[in-house]
Amino acid sequence: MADYLVTGACGFVGRNFVELLAKERPGSRIVGAGLGDCTLGAPGFEYRKADLSDFAAAAALISDVRPDFIFHFAGAPGASDWNDLLKANIHTTVAVLEAALKLDKKPKVFVVGSAAEYGAVGTKELPLRETKAPRPVTPYGISMAARTAIATGYAQLGCHVTVGRLFNPLGRGVSEAMAPGSFAKQVAEIANGKRQGPILVGNLDTKRDFVDIEDASRAFLAIAEKGKPGEIYNVCSGKSHRLGELLELMMKQASVRAEISVDQSRIRKNEVPDVYGSTSKIAKDIGWKPRISFAESIGQML
Repeated sequence: MADYLVTGACGFVGRNFVELLAKERPGSRIVGAGLGDCTLGAPGFEYRKADLSDFAAAAALISDVRPDFIFHFAGAPGASDWNDLLKANIHTTVAVLEAALKLDKKPKVFVVGSAAEYGAVGTKELPLRETKAPRPVTPYGISMAARTAIATGYAQLGCHVTVGRLFNPLGRGVSEAMAPGSFAKQVAEIANGKRQGPILVGNLDTKRDFVDIEDASRAFLAIAEKGKPGEIYNVCSGKSHRLGELLELMMKQASVRAEISVDQSRIRKNEVPDVYGSTSKIAKDIGWKPRISFAESIGQML
């Protein structure tokens, strides 16, 4: 059985991946790492507190665990402060890859990226393919584009590293800082009688490519095992849905009727109206495709 190291193991992406990994690779040793406390009941899971932006701490952890696979999910998806983004998204990536490169037996490293790297795109550029040059428009997108460039650069130095560019994940535990998570919390509270409307929203005409976190976790595992070093793979559904459609379906499933009110503070600057990716590369190289429907994912969130 293989040994796995999962950074950011108790974040939304990390904990869902750990749960799937424990099911898909039973009997394996799974070491999680992160800044905060973590309680996960997955079989074979153990947790180490570590600041992976500290090069010495990352090197000590990786040298001790000597994993066969490293899944690097540590990051700051909701941050806008440059210090937080540099530390969480860039410094941790360099530290992990540098430590992996120094091991005698090189692990396979998977680094999660983001669709935010693509940034400003026009409708004629859709679906987005991995060959498209990034034009990020947010600090987060810029930091993630740098993270991916670091990963592919380390592949040239001898690291077996692949990147999965994650689009908009849905599923249990999605952050309330993201529109789907905010909608789910508000709809559930109304359904449970904990609050009354209105439901506060941003721009409901924005369209995004939503992928279930369980499907995404299967993709991450497959990319790490089968992907070509230095390659980037979109992890997406291949189609987009309006945020308004997502909210309507969520309210219908929860049997909730409520007023919907636009909160100007939730309207983002430089909002890209429509984004969806191509699944052709991951289907060809990895044999992955999403299994869980848009409606099923919404049900999981509720």
